[in-house]
Amino acid sequence: MALTITCPVCGKRNGYEFRYGGEDKGPRPEEEDLTPQSWCEYVHMNKCVAGVQKEWWFHRDGCGSWFTIHRDTTTNLEVANPQEPTINLEAANPQDTTINLEAANPQDTAINLEAANPEADR
Repeated sequence: MALTITCPVCGKRNGYEFRYGGEDKGPRPEEEDLTPQSWCEYVHMNKCVAGVQKEWWFHRDGCGSWFTIHRDTTTNLEVANPQEPTINLEAANPQDTTINLEAANPQDTAINLEAANPEADR
């Protein structure tokens, strides 16, 4: 199975069950002051990102829903939403069990599980 896609209704499925709907380009342009040139650019001009991009997919062999996912076009793998914050589980005090949900870089989706106290690993 080369590509798996997570349908919000059916869960993780084989990529052959889906139809690619294109890049998510945001809201449709307003029809007021819309020129043929700007409409053509919206419909046909894609960014073709080499990396993570947001895409529309249709579950044609399943529930029939349209949804968006983030996919890395260089690896052809679905990735987590790059806008979600990083979860840092670093405790300066070993008795402190609070979780810091601060994202230093909005593109960073890694989970950092470093222990601040080296004695905790024993």
